[in-house]
Amino acid sequence: MQRAAVFAFGLTLALYSGTALAVSTLQDADRAANAVVSYLNGLNVICPFAVRDASPLSRCVELTPGVQGSRLRLSAAVNLYGAWSAGESPGSLSNWILTPGGFLSLTLAPTHPANSLVVISVPVARPSAAGAVAASLATLKPATSPVPVAAPPPASRPESASPGSSAPVFRRTLRLGSPRMNGEDVRTLQNRLIDMSKKARGTGGDGWYGPVTEATVMDFQNANGLRPTGTVDQRTWTALFSGSARRFGAKLAEAMVRGRR
Repeated sequence: MQRAAVFAFGLTLALYSGTALAVSTLQDADRAANAVVSYLNGLNVICPFAVRDASPLSRCVELTPGVQGSRLRLSAAVNLYGAWSAGESPGSLSNWILTPGGFLSLTLAPTHPANSLVVISVPVARPSAAGAVAASLATLKPATSPVPVAAPPPASRPESASPGSSAPVFRRTLRLGSPRMNGEDVRTLQNRLIDMSKKARGTGGDGWYGPVTEATVMDFQNANGLRPTGTVDQRTWTALFSGSARRFGAKLAEAMVRGRR
């Protein structure tokens, strides 16, 4: 029930083709902070001066245990926008959440041997908002050395089908949900979408069906005469891996990525 309540509070975004991403407000930050306090047993605290100076539209919550424990608790309870990344201050982590009002910057920093500080901020100016908060946290001196963030091991990446080849076996319907769907079929989907959108594959997909993957699926569906649902059913899967699949511009997905920066 607590988990459902966190999601019901609205850390999701309904995506529609061509819809501009909204700008979050201090009220969105208040709601997010109150949700963390209510459902993760946090404590509302006054943000340090350095944080308020860097990003006035911020709310701070103290959580137990430290950064790594808080990261796991937030990941389990909140529908985050993307993957955690190392912040600009030692031991800090950053991410994004989406509310009905738009983006909110999320920063975790060590402040005490057993505690961490959660900073939820309205991005005043992208891309500097999250960086400014993280940099300001560097002025805080944790009582103990922060636990280093271990880099995940590199995952193997299967090759996606080339145009005209037979489609990989469709195993299940893929969609954005909670918890996030993941697996090799998601990675295969992501790699094929990257190839069809004329982007350099690089390291390929991460195997997690997140908001950017959903938006890219919608871009493909729009370009190929399919209903833009963001869900990969048998029809979308077959069309994507068919020789007649049309290349497309990932406009909605690119808009989301630009908004994250």
